[in-house]
Amino acid sequence: MPKRLKQIILFAGDMAILYLSLWLALQVRYWPSVDPEIFYRHIPLFTAIFVLWSAVFFVTGLYSLSSVWNMDKTIRKFIQAMIVNAGSAVLIFYLVPYFQITPKTVLLLYLVIFSLLFSFWRLVYSRALKAFGTTSSMVMIGSQKSSLEFTKNIIDHPELGYDLVAFFNLNGKPMPRWLKESGILIGENLSQLKTLIKSRKVDLVVVGNDVYSKIFSELYRLIPTGISFYNLSSFWEGLNRYIPISEANEVWFLENLRGVRKSVYEIRKWIFDLFFSFLLGIPVLVLIPLIALGIRLSGPEGPVFYKQLRVGRDGKLFEILKFRTMVPDAEKKGKARWAKENDPRITKFGRFLRVTRLDELPQLTNVWRGEMSFIGPRPERPEFVRTLSKKIPHYNLRHLIRPGLTGWAQVNFPYGSSEEDAERKLRYDLYYLKHRSLLLDTEIILKTAGVMVLRRGR
Repeated sequence: MPKRLKQIILFAGDMAILYLSLWLALQVRYWPSVDPEIFYRHIPLFTAIFVLWSAVFFVTGLYSLSSVWNMDKTIRKFIQAMIVNAGSAVLIFYLVPYFQITPKTVLLLYLVIFSLLFSFWRLVYSRALKAFGTTSSMVMIGSQKSSLEFTKNIIDHPELGYDLVAFFNLNGKPMPRWLKESGILIGENLSQLKTLIKSRKVDLVVVGNDVYSKIFSELYRLIPTGISFYNLSSFWEGLNRYIPISEANEVWFLENLRGVRKSVYEIRKWIFDLFFSFLLGIPVLVLIPLIALGIRLSGPEGPVFYKQLRVGRDGKLFEILKFRTMVPDAEKKGKARWAKENDPRITKFGRFLRVTRLDELPQLTNVWRGEMSFIGPRPERPEFVRTLSKKIPHYNLRHLIRPGLTGWAQVNFPYGSSEEDAERKLRYDLYYLKHRSLLLDTEIILKTAGVMVLRRGR
């Protein structure tokens, strides 16, 4: 069963439980004489609430298959989500007079019934996923670092629905200990692959770029067996939603990044950026005095705002504006340094601003100027860009579009604090560069809201 279908079934089940819980709550509240009209009167209001709740479930990660697989993780995320959901329901009931319904008892009954049914439904689905979720047996051919990383990802995440039965190391390179101890067959020649295929123990074969051209003719002769063959880079991209840099060569970029400007989409995005930057600018003006006071009281005297050169679209430099989160003169002798976890240069209030992403709000001025967008790759400092461009293949391609306040890399990977992190984040930036659309932008906005609410920033 494909990953998307599993998530669709999960979402459909949640919606059914939401409405079933409403019906049961009303049955209990108005028993024994339950007028059907009461249920219909509640549907418009609760439907609006259910849309909001579903968005909260999404941003807290309740539709991630890894959460479904792990019930402890599901319960933790559900509690977080329901704290927000219960509060939002109370506000809607009592602050929006249009619905003319203030069901205190019904809401309390509903929360109890829904929590019980939701937990039961997720437990059933989790067990069903473990029992029937693995539908495709897979063979991996390759020996590069990326092939091994992909293999470990498949082994560590059975919820993805693939059972790795063999890893073929055709180059004779030493294999890591974890792979030898996994119990998976480590093959050394394609005759073993043919045996597996003939025994019908294989559904698909994924081939790394390091061996693809060498064994292409042999794989071609296996087409009549009905086995599906995939290039590692394309299969990985569809499964994990990022681009494996080591598997993507110049030909891949020529084929996949043509028409990168996407004129119609860019115009829509520009209108969106202008509208929402002005809309959000109003509450930001209210917050500035409060944040400024927090900055003044939390550490040594210094400016409220902080300016820094960053690299934007087409490599052009611009000054980014942020609320100051570090002590003054955080970089001695002017040498650029990566921000680290638990960085001593960050003030206590500055840490709060970072984890809530409030320090980024002044960048709305950069959006107004057209230097940034709401969504795009994180703009880096020119000192880092010069180094990273030399060490990381294709790094400068991220400058084909405007940088963003948030982005696909920012919501899928922790705060980057090293060259290794920058390389990992580039994989997500390239995925966004290829697939960017209003639908993906909406997903990023929702996930960014989750990061802010759950305080997962740095």
